[in-house]
Amino acid sequence: MILIDTILQGVMLGGLYALFALGLSLTFGVMRLVNLAHGDLILLGAYIILTLSGSLYLPPLIAALAALPVMFVVGWALQRYVLNRTLQEDILPPLIVTFGLSILMCVTCWHSIAVSVSPDACDSLSGRYRACEQPRYDLWASHFGVST
Repeated sequence: MILIDTILQGVMLGGLYALFALGLSLTFGVMRLVNLAHGDLILLGAYIILTLSGSLYLPPLIAALAALPVMFVVGWALQRYVLNRTLQEDILPPLIVTFGLSILMCVTCWHSIAVSVSPDACDSLSGRYRACEQPRYDLWASHFGVST
C-alpha cells in the first residue's frame, strides 16, 4: 500500500511540475522571455488563495477562482509596465529585471510570512483514490498537468 501511495504522490507531483514547466516554456517560446520570477508569482497566487480561504472561510476552489482575476491584473501590469520596456534583441535585460523582481519579492513578501494550516482544514480537501487517501488538490493539479 505504501508503494502505491508513493507512486501516486510522485505522479501527482510530476503533474504539478509539468504545469510549472508549461508556463515557463510558453513564456520563453512565445515572448522569448526568461521569467525568473515565475516561481515567486506562483507563490503569490498560492498565498492569495490561502489568505482568502483562511480569512473568508471559502473553499479552496472558490478562493482560486477569486484569486484568478487578481493574478491576471498583476501579470498584465508586470508585462505592460515593466517587461515590455526591456524586450529587445538581447535576452539579458529581461533576465536581469525578472531576477531583480524575484529578489524583491523574496525580500519584501516572503521574508516575514509564516503560514500554518490546521489539520482540520486539510480534511475537507482529501479524497480516497482507490485504496490510498490522496489530497484532492494534488489530483486536480496532476490531471490538469497531464491534460495540458
